[in-house]
Amino acid sequence: MPTATKDSSEAFQIAIFTCAFVAGGLALITLVLAFFMRPSAAGEVATAEDEYKKLSALLQNQDMKVLRDQAKLTEGKELNLTLKDILYEKKKDIPGIDFKSLPDTKPVMAPGIEIVRLRVELLPAAMTPILHFMATVKEAKKTIQVEQVRFEKDRRSKNDDSWVGTIHFVDYVTK
Repeated sequence: MPTATKDSSEAFQIAIFTCAFVAGGLALITLVLAFFMRPSAAGEVATAEDEYKKLSALLQNQDMKVLRDQAKLTEGKELNLTLKDILYEKKKDIPGIDFKSLPDTKPVMAPGIEIVRLRVELLPAAMTPILHFMATVKEAKKTIQVEQVRFEKDRRSKNDDSWVGTIHFVDYVTK
């Protein structure tokens, strides 16, 4: 048997939901009118489209394509240091990193590119400085890549974080 409080609470809930939906609908209509029915919006859109077309035409211009191609070719030349020089420079910056003397390298010439490979044999060091060394060398010049890495625990050391390893760096320099 329904009670008076149950009927009145149900009617109250229906009234609340109806008011909420009406308010939401009115807010939505207000947003549509405010954002999409502005008279100046059409002019702003037309101006933005014109600017986009001008920028697109400028970027597709043959002169810009030539400039982008030249920038790609000179990307590795912004730093005149050789791979060997960079390795010695970064070794000074990071305490705890040392390696045996680096052998002289002969660059391999490929069409339009010079490939310089260098094998670095690290003396015992902690892993964190080793990884930091690799990252700073790569960051020093965009054309340098780490080709191969091999680490192993230093068996002669009593320190748990003592590692020896070999890192193969490659510098791809465009000519």
